[in-house]
This record gives sequence, C-alpha cells and structure tokens, in this order.
Amino acid sequence: MSTFDITVFRANPDASLRRRTHKKSRDGCLACKQRRTKCGEERPRCVKCSNSKTACIYDTESSAQLRSGKTRLRDGPLLIPPGSLTTAAQTMAVDGVRIRLSDLSALDQHSPAASISTVRLLQHFQSIASTTLGDSTVQHVMSSHVAHNSWSQPYTMHMLLAVSSAHLKRLSPTSTTPEASLRFTLAEAEHWHNGLALYRAALASPASRSATAHNVDALIGTTFLSVIFAFALEDQIPADAFLTNYDEAVAHALSPLAAGSGILALDQAVPMQSAVAWMPVLRKGNDRAGTYTDQSPGTAGLPPTFVRLCGVDEGSSATNNEYHSILRLLAPLLMLERSVEHFTKLIAFGGRTFGLFRPLLRKRDARALLLLAYWIALLRQLDQWWLNVRVRSSCAAIVTYLRTVGDPGVDALLAFPASGGKGGYEYLWDSPVQE
Repeated sequence: MSTFDITVFRANPDASLRRRTHKKSRDGCLACKQRRTKCGEERPRCVKCSNSKTACIYDTESSAQLRSGKTRLRDGPLLIPPGSLTTAAQTMAVDGVRIRLSDLSALDQHSPAASISTVRLLQHFQSIASTTLGDSTVQHVMSSHVAHNSWSQPYTMHMLLAVSSAHLKRLSPTSTTPEASLRFTLAEAEHWHNGLALYRAALASPASRSATAHNVDALIGTTFLSVIFAFALEDQIPADAFLTNYDEAVAHALSPLAAGSGILALDQAVPMQSAVAWMPVLRKGNDRAGTYTDQSPGTAGLPPTFVRLCGVDEGSSATNNEYHSILRLLAPLLMLERSVEHFTKLIAFGGRTFGLFRPLLRKRDARALLLLAYWIALLRQLDQWWLNVRVRSSCAAIVTYLRTVGDPGVDALLAFPASGGKGGYEYLWDSPVQE
C-alpha cells in the first residue's frame, strides 16, 4: 500500500503565536489546518506559511471569482525565463495554453462538489498518476522524488495537483459522471493558475535559481509537469479546426512546442548540472554525439521524399532553406525504433523547433504543417493519457486541412499522420534522391 509523507510542523516557540480559542476558518490553508492554528488566509501564501517556508495550499482558490467568469485563465506555462528567448516566444508560451472556465458556472461554490481534497490528489499522484508520465526514468523520479519534495516548493505542489486533477478527470468521463468531471476541471484550473503564478515568481527570483540540488530539481520537475499539462489541456479539437479558425488552430498546435522550449530555456537560467534527482533524465536526453541536433548542410541522412518536397539539395542549410533545420531534427526521430523510452528525445524536438515552425505556420505553409503532423504522429508511440487524444485530434485536423490545399506532393505523404501515428512511414525512403 502506498503512503504519502506529510511534513511535520514544529510548534512555534513564540508564546504570542500559541494556539488560542478562535473562530473556525473553513477557508484556511491545508498547512494551518494540519497545525490546528488559525490561518490568516492571505493569498497566494498566508503569513504563517511564508514565515515557516512551507507550501501554502488551499483546497479551493477563489472559486467564487472563477464561477463569476471575471477571471479568464489564458495563462500558459511561462517556461521561458526573461531574456533567454525572444519576447514573441515568451508571449506564445503564455497565450498558447489556456483553460476555459465557462462550463464551471454550474458548480455551487458552497457544495461539497466544488472542491477536491488536496490529500486525495497527492495520494493519487504518488500512487497512480506519476507512473503514467514519460518514460521509465521520468516515472521513477516523479513517483519517488517529486511528490515527497513538493511540500517545500509551492509551485511544484500546485503543478503536481493540476496534473493529478487532469488524470482523475479522464478517469471520470463527462457522459457518466458530469459533476465529478466539472469538479476535477475546477481543481485542475485552480492549481494550474496558482502554480503558474508561483513558478513565474520562482524563475524571477535569484534565490530560487541558486545552485542547490533542491532548487534545481524543483524547477526541472515543475517544468516537466508543465510540459505534460500543456499537452493535456484542451487536447481535443474538431476535424475542421484549421478550416474554421486557422490562427486559433495553429496556436493550439504550437502550445506544446512552446512549453517544450522551456526545458531548453531553463538550461540557460539555472545550473542544471546541480540537479540530483533529475540527473538520470538529463543524461538520458543528452545528445553528446550530436545525433538529434545535427545541422550539417546537404541531404545526407534525410528522407528522400521530404528532400524533394522541401527543395533541399547538397547546398542547402539552415541559412538558405527554411525547412532544412526542421528536417535535420526530425530525420533521426523517424529512424528510431518505436518505444516510450524515447520520451525525452521526442519532447525535445518540440522545444527545439518552436521558433522554426511558428513563422512558417503563420503564413500557412502546408509543407511545414505536414512536418509538424509527422512529429505529432510520432508521439503516439508514447501511448499515454495526456497526449493520445491530442495526437488523434490534431492529426485529423491537420490532414483535413492539408487535403484542401491542393499540393500533390503534400497529399502523397499524408498516410502516416492520417493514421494518427499507428501506421508506418517506410515510404519516406522508397525513392532515392535524384542527382
């Protein structure tokens, strides 16, 4: 039977803060309830938790405000520290992922259905949800380290609770348990909103970015949780999404790439070599041989069909062909044996190509959209709850749109994305490049 460690809070030696008779607070934070002391209910962190440097978690954060519709959460994962990438990329990371709360107004904020026990979410994450995230190495770190250490880092705690809520929501289909689904959606939104705000503050704080294993591991773990959550959010789009609102569909398609770029950007902001718990994951994704970051000019190693489609020749490079860098990064992934153990390599592609895809998709470049569809389809091999629906619906929407473009070269290569990642793509190497 799995257990969950809860921080033991020491009594405050200050006599003025000893427990006194007081009116019960139903809205205090979890830590104060555990201490059986009156919570000042300051948001986002009460004074007592600030003084003791412990996680300040509320079972329901601003539920009345969320119900009223006054707060529209359009925040995405600010995984890009200020100054490390362009302002446009930062904006995309923020705006690309959003939570729609219009369906939450049906909940009565005072009813038991309006909140989810934080302890329940923590237990679910440690015992079940953590074993469904990433490859075996990531799963081990998530289950053995992240949950145990989240109490000292509020932003990690909230991100963890958001992912746990998202998983529970998928285990409670709306058709059979609509109230439970709405309840989990509310918890998901609340914890994502609070975790994001605290994570931004941590990235801006020199103390939080200091070279201690605890700080670095917390930031890395939270970044991975944010990437996973970015895939899970609004994971289903209609098949005609690119036909009815192209710009919005592109924003949806790019949001996981923007989130993935945060892992690379984090390397510029904190001393990643100080990590302890996450070091096995970082080593697994290390590309010392340059296989997955190769930018050699020419066509060597590139699928012949993509070479012809994108007009690549022996003189092509990143400076004179806008598809060349993408093809160089995509080609080695197409040669891998399908396995969940390639998680870090597949996710890293999204972060590396966000800045390459964005300008091409904005000008409705069908060939770039096809290449993006191939990467999305490759993610199907991971076979995990937080991305399977996105893979299927995104591939279907992109294929539906590309079939209307009227490009014979693109049409001939739609088979793999049309299969939602279940088919093969050996045909990419069938025809040699004409000299």
